[in-house]
Amino acid sequence: MPLLGKYPEADLEAPLDVHWIWHCHMLSPKSYKRDTERITDTFPGHQFRVLRQDRDGAVTQAKALWEKEYPGEPYEVNFEDVPDNIMHDTDIEYNLFEAAQRQSKFYYHVSLPHFYDSVFLKLALERYKKFVALKKQNPGLFVVPMYDVDLIWHTHQLHPIAYYRDTMSYLQSHLNHDDTSSDRGPNSKLTISDNATRDMWYDTYKEQFPISGTMYRGENFSTRMYKMTNKDICDIVSKQCCLRINSVSLENFNLKSKQSIQGKIELKLPSGKKEHWKLKPRKETPIEWVNKKYGHLLYFDLDTKNDAILKVTISCDRNPLVTKKVVTAVFHPSDDVDNIELGVDTPTLRLSHITPEGAVLILSAELIDLERKDEVFRLDSGSFETVRIPDSDDSFWGTIPVPHLPNGLQNIYCRMATHK
Repeated sequence: MPLLGKYPEADLEAPLDVHWIWHCHMLSPKSYKRDTERITDTFPGHQFRVLRQDRDGAVTQAKALWEKEYPGEPYEVNFEDVPDNIMHDTDIEYNLFEAAQRQSKFYYHVSLPHFYDSVFLKLALERYKKFVALKKQNPGLFVVPMYDVDLIWHTHQLHPIAYYRDTMSYLQSHLNHDDTSSDRGPNSKLTISDNATRDMWYDTYKEQFPISGTMYRGENFSTRMYKMTNKDICDIVSKQCCLRINSVSLENFNLKSKQSIQGKIELKLPSGKKEHWKLKPRKETPIEWVNKKYGHLLYFDLDTKNDAILKVTISCDRNPLVTKKVVTAVFHPSDDVDNIELGVDTPTLRLSHITPEGAVLILSAELIDLERKDEVFRLDSGSFETVRIPDSDDSFWGTIPVPHLPNGLQNIYCRMATHK
């Protein structure tokens, strides 16, 4: 702040942490004007730099002046290594720490997608103008905005000089923004004023003040929700790929003289489709079947949500009349593919089966274009039933706040449904 006062003509961009506190300070317009005029002998304005090149130039200038004025303190803070105790004396009277705590909750209420919608925001702007007009008609009313109106009000205040001129011109006073009232109890200042604002709005404009998507959402409960890890998601969401079997081999098997060994692979898909491939007779070791021409024996599309079955049968014979099965193995590759992490270019898969005699059958495969498949979740609505409101709203928490029971009252009932 003293830097702005010392270099009023300079185009300066504050570091991220400083900008956030500056933001919170401006949302108390009277305190901001009073504090800045006392500290800097000026009333600093503020602007948003949308273009990167504009911001980069302002950062370069601010950083140079910062390092000149405060050589022992970095312009930008490493948020991963912030010292525990940073204390500075200040002449700012407004409690910025408490303001930052309050404003950190505001974002939760305006972070839903419709707050990015241009039609919604244009309506919010018109409602803000009517809100200010309502204040002019009722100067003694502690007006409480809906969140769409409050967002536009915040935006106006973040241009402090323009906001001062506008409100002084229209209201003949510097309209303050008081967010210190947070008690939403039935007889609190906030609740009484909120109801009064709604009534006055309806009397004046013949329409309801609260509209969809603009009301109090309750406390941010995200910290109480379990945040799914990538592994959790992979465990729930199926994967899909092209599974390519490159080779089949048989280890720890003693192939005797004049013996030949052969086999077949059978594939059964969930659709009921069946296919099979022959493994040509071999008379030498190592016992391995490959396709040198194509580089693979077979391939098929796999969805881990469905159970594809691979059955491999290997048999050997001393002569064409006597054939003996060496091994019959059944593989369910969906289970193995489901356990493979995403992010590898071409993951490999090794399926193996050990016979009682110790022979090992191995299928070597590659997973082509392995990716997570989109899943569609469905909400099954439950039936409403009459239940007693719990004694503590902590046992009944969610996106809609449920108030505590009034003192002395018991067995208050409501309608509740459990959805799945």
